Amino acid sequence: MSEPATTASLTITTTKGEIQLELWAKEVPETSRQFLQNCIDKKYHNQPFGTITSDLVQTTLSLVSYHLRNEYHSRIRFKKGLLAAARENENANHNHSVDEFFITLKQVPFHNRYIVFGRVVGESIYNVVKIGDSDMGESGPLYPAIITDVVVHESYFDLIPSVSAVVEEAEEPPKKKPKKTVLVKLAFEEDEDDEEDSHASFKMKSAHEVLNDKRLSRTAVVPEGTIEEKATQDKNKDEGKLPEVDNEKGTLPSHKEAINPDNAKYSQDITTIILDKQEVSEIGPSDEKSQAKTSQPAQLAQPSPDTKKLKPSREPYLDSDYDSNLDLSGDEHDSEAIHKHRFGR
Repeated sequence: MSEPATTASLTITTTKGEIQLELWAKEVPETSRQFLQNCIDKKYHNQPFGTITSDLVQTTLSLVSYHLRNEYHSRIRFKKGLLAAARENENANHNHSVDEFFITLKQVPFHNRYIVFGRVVGESIYNVVKIGDSDMGESGPLYPAIITDVVVHESYFDLIPSVSAVVEEAEEPPKKKPKKTVLVKLAFEEDEDDEEDSHASFKMKSAHEVLNDKRLSRTAVVPEGTIEEKATQDKNKDEGKLPEVDNEKGTLPSHKEAINPDNAKYSQDITTIILDKQEVSEIGPSDEKSQAKTSQPAQLAQPSPDTKKLKPSREPYLDSDYDSNLDLSGDEHDSEAIHKHRFGR
């Protein structure tokens, strides 16, 4: 004997997963109608499966109204995965209730004792088995599965939500929208991208291409101080001037200090250099070598302003026939004295 076709459908969501149900609303109208009305009124929300045995799992409620009459159908018999209404007393005819319901885990001998009005479809039967495998304590499951939502897909009846259900839905606070997660890109990845872009835009050029590049300047860049010093040196070179030396610092004085007539120190140094140059030119080659070997520089005598020309000195040990009368200046030349002079033998 085959079962009749179902005419209503719904989905119960629990903490152990979804349970998809189909109802025989045409064959069991009163029980199916009351059950669908409870689903629309959200009476099963937060209701736990507090009774678990080896045969079934059942919801529990503190206050249950048992008032439904018997609705047995000969073509619907108990087996695994069937939905049935709870019952307070088997001896009374009008003591069934869908405020609590149960789902069978195997075939049980409940025919003509409990009202069967629906069945579990699809793989959702495994979620019912999960509920039956809950850890049990002395008074029931330690962590019972809880109903979180019920959605009716096909009602078969023209049902309207009750006033209490509408008020509860209006008072229910709106759910907060989940915050959008912002993906953060690491800094070193941006640096790698920049380096790749810079390498991609870089192009090697030959020397000929660089010389022909109009964007590059062909004038050498020289610091301002170097240009002024170079101009001063070139001007002194053209005029035949000697470099100006600072005896204390060992450096050249500035151009402004050199041309200052009040600066007696630099004038005296320049005079000393000129006299030193004249003496060096009149000293013999042997004297130049001996002076080059000396480690300490000779102290230059300060010339008197009346001195016109220094008289050269001779070394007696170099010339045995040395005669001081021969040491005459250009202004003291006397041809008659030279003719009358007799050289010693």
